[in-house]
Amino acid sequence: MRHLRAFTENVSFQSNEDVIRAMFKWWNESFEHDTFSIEGFARFFGSKAKFIVDGNIRGEGPAALLTFFNSQRVLIETAVLKLPLLTIFSSGKHVSLDYDMCVGPRGAAKIVNAKGYAQVEGQQIVHYAVNTCPYDLLDHRANLGDRT
Repeated sequence: MRHLRAFTENVSFQSNEDVIRAMFKWWNESFEHDTFSIEGFARFFGSKAKFIVDGNIRGEGPAALLTFFNSQRVLIETAVLKLPLLTIFSSGKHVSLDYDMCVGPRGAAKIVNAKGYAQVEGQQIVHYAVNTCPYDLLDHRANLGDRT
């Protein structure tokens, strides 16, 4: 558990991109060890931070995020945010990211691509939105261009 404490202690990040990378590391460790906590979410997400997935608000603030993601653990066994991210860049408080994740129930986890946007203020995420697409659907879309 000592390695998990480092993610919830007051750490100063060099950039807003570092905030996102650290949150991903914390997420992966917390999901793997079933140690999500309000303190963990509060370290990375502001008190009114919106977390939006595919257009649906999943929670606003650390307590709601903890409740939502704990409820998801019943449905999914795997949720790994792949590091390093495929792409991450920022301008001021705005961060854009492209990453893969492995997510799903036992025996049916899939690799999914995610395009995300975050706003970071005061080294906390105040808004996080992501749209996801399974790679099998991406492959299908790529093949549509070959049709004449």
